[in-house]
Amino acid sequence: MEASYRLSNINEKIYECLSAASVGVEPLNELIIGNTFIPKEGLLWDYKELISSEAIALAKTVLQIVSFYNTCGGYLIYGVKETVKDKEFCPVEVDFSQLNPAQIRDKIKYYTGTNIDFTFRDVVITLSEEEHALGLIHIPKRPISVNPVSFIKNGPDKKNKPLFKIDQTYFRQLDECLPATKPSDWQTLFSDRGFHPIYGINSSESNDAKSLKIITHDLPDKNLICSNFIGRNEALSKLWEWLADDLEYTKILSGDGGKGKTSIAYEFCRTFVKSAPLGYERVVWLSVKQKQFSGIHNEFYDLSESDFTDSISFLKCLGENCAQDVIEYESLSLKQIKRELSTALEVFPTLYVVDDIDSLDEDEQRKVVDNCRQLGSDNVRFLITTRKKFGYSSDLCIDVEGLPLSDFDSYVDSLVEKYSLSSINSKDKKSLHIASDGSPLLSASILRLFKLGIPLQKAITEWKGAAGEDARHAALLREINSLTQEAKRLLLTIFYFKNCSFTELKQASGLERLKLADCLEELQSLFLVNEPKIIDSEQRFSISNTTSLIVSEISHEMAFDHKKLKDVVKNMKAGPVAKKSGNRRKVGLAINQAVALLKDGRIPEALETVDNELRGMKENPDLLLMKGRCLLHTDKPDYEQIRVLFRTSHKNGQSKSLLFELWLQTEQKLNSSNGIIEVAQKALESDDIDSIRWYERLAKGYILRANNRSSDLNKSTDSEVKDLMEASLALTNTLSGLEKASKELRIEELNSLHDLIWDKIENSNFFSWLSSFDILHILVSRGDTRTSMYLALDRCLIEAKQERPQTKKKKEAIDICHNKLVRLLESRPEKDQVDRPFWDIKQHLD
Repeated sequence: MEASYRLSNINEKIYECLSAASVGVEPLNELIIGNTFIPKEGLLWDYKELISSEAIALAKTVLQIVSFYNTCGGYLIYGVKETVKDKEFCPVEVDFSQLNPAQIRDKIKYYTGTNIDFTFRDVVITLSEEEHALGLIHIPKRPISVNPVSFIKNGPDKKNKPLFKIDQTYFRQLDECLPATKPSDWQTLFSDRGFHPIYGINSSESNDAKSLKIITHDLPDKNLICSNFIGRNEALSKLWEWLADDLEYTKILSGDGGKGKTSIAYEFCRTFVKSAPLGYERVVWLSVKQKQFSGIHNEFYDLSESDFTDSISFLKCLGENCAQDVIEYESLSLKQIKRELSTALEVFPTLYVVDDIDSLDEDEQRKVVDNCRQLGSDNVRFLITTRKKFGYSSDLCIDVEGLPLSDFDSYVDSLVEKYSLSSINSKDKKSLHIASDGSPLLSASILRLFKLGIPLQKAITEWKGAAGEDARHAALLREINSLTQEAKRLLLTIFYFKNCSFTELKQASGLERLKLADCLEELQSLFLVNEPKIIDSEQRFSISNTTSLIVSEISHEMAFDHKKLKDVVKNMKAGPVAKKSGNRRKVGLAINQAVALLKDGRIPEALETVDNELRGMKENPDLLLMKGRCLLHTDKPDYEQIRVLFRTSHKNGQSKSLLFELWLQTEQKLNSSNGIIEVAQKALESDDIDSIRWYERLAKGYILRANNRSSDLNKSTDSEVKDLMEASLALTNTLSGLEKASKELRIEELNSLHDLIWDKIENSNFFSWLSSFDILHILVSRGDTRTSMYLALDRCLIEAKQERPQTKKKKEAIDICHNKLVRLLESRPEKDQVDRPFWDIKQHLD
């Protein structure tokens, strides 16, 4: 009973010792029953009878240490011998002088290029009243943030083959040290390797919530990609191994169409989500593919719209996924876009799948691959699928060929079972494998004919002689053709939206409410799918993939103005956000609906739509902006509340020009000069704005604040003048972007403002003559070269020289100002050096 209890709990006790970095009698005591050691080695410990400094023995020790380190950590115990096979382990005398920790560390570094900080200690235990000296090496568990350690050199030969090989990654499984060869091996290595005493490493039975990692993803429906995935262990293992590659952050799955590239990528992502390496937070699926062909059904299925159409829109797509305002990309160079993206991508550690890029032009495909290689990093990786390798090396590409015959047999058996087909013998399977080159897609296409009752060999022959059938569901097509013209047009409108509300349909189609209701009733029993409502009072609709396929092919027949209708819907949609899944898609749909409701005058429903989504996403900048828009349409807007919404939206990343426009209107309603200044300054930090217009608004804010100060006797004149100077600077910043006539008017405005500033400082006791000189000098330096400004500067110098007392410090300051004025006069344009006052000033200074 005692032995049984200790065996069932030994792993837990040893793991506690490992976690506590115990190097003493504690772990040894847990392994002792009576006067012998527990008669087994395990995941966390290994017995060693001898210590040897021979090359093969040292390499084996290195292999064990690396294996333990990669897994859960462990103990090597020297001085224990197996005296009865699998039954008895007893202590033996060991020469510890043969064990050199420094030598072992050097060998670890030599074979792996890595340092592993193990600890050795000799420990004395007592068995049967007799003392025994044992050696104990404590090997820590590899930190989660560190990649698994691989070998960079072959080990010494053992039985004419290396003990371990270059690029192999070993781990501990039960009582063995094994190389990672299967996807499940790599999943273990990349997991947090939390240990459960009964279920083992990272068991799904474990209740340790701390070990759970939540990875978000937007993977497509599995049935559209790979409803029955089989085999591909080699390709999947290579992808898991790639996650430990610190030199190449992009991998390409390349091969002929129908070989399963997308299915492999999907299966890898599916398992990645369950056991991703530390640091990764998301899996993002980006695809150019618009349709998926089903071999068994001989049909194309619509997928989501293409996420991008070229290398530039690909970069924008990445920016959107990192909460970037991609509108500003229009004004940036390609290099600058990549620089900003590189920084943004690091904030969201992600595995990106870029599917089916061979739908792009060849040059654009190359650019997409190059973009991925430039933007990848330790926690930002790109997995690409394409039919073309572009001559890239095997280090970058994984060639996807047809299924090997063994896996192909299992795949065919799964289709036979799924579609209740007649059994297929091994000979026919081999013929099918040859004919289809092991392609899952092509073999399914052949089996489609077999499903119709054609003998398999004849089906293969007929399939070889034809490109394949392309028939559509005739009954469904006839039903579409039987619709009224208004209903056809409405069905096309829903197709363009993909998911829309009643009010959006009403505005896009141009149908009045009663007619719209009649058309929806006509469509309801055949084509419409009722989508979940955002608010109870507003219905939402979509159509099935099959219906979408047919409508897309005959869109020109569905409405005479189908192109214009498509543009109307495109302008109404929230843009790329509405194409995505998860929260971003929900936000886009809610904003679309709210905008439509606002246009329809249904403000309470618009607010309800936004508030429903804000309950789950309180900090979403798009929703906060939309709520502010809704509140501005109410009868008595609470501008203080709206101001807070806009400020919070900006704080959370919103930088659309619409935000700044509405926020400015709010601050103007509040007559807040500080608010106007704040909005203008934040707008000018964004590239997607009319800078001249916002500098003008900034100047108005400063002038308004200066006026407010001048009416308040408790405020100093210094602050008032500073505001006017800031207004002058803002207006000066607009000059370079103005045409000649507008520029002349702006200069007149600046001259009037500068005259006001001079008047303020000339008639104030707050400013000394030298500080007044400094203010005027700034204005002249900004371009105000009127003679009156030079006269004012000269006046400041004359008055300063007449002031008493004339300290040495003050005289030095006057000399500095004198020299500044001389330089200004010398740099004055020749055409301005003709008036008498100018020469009077110059003569006076000389």
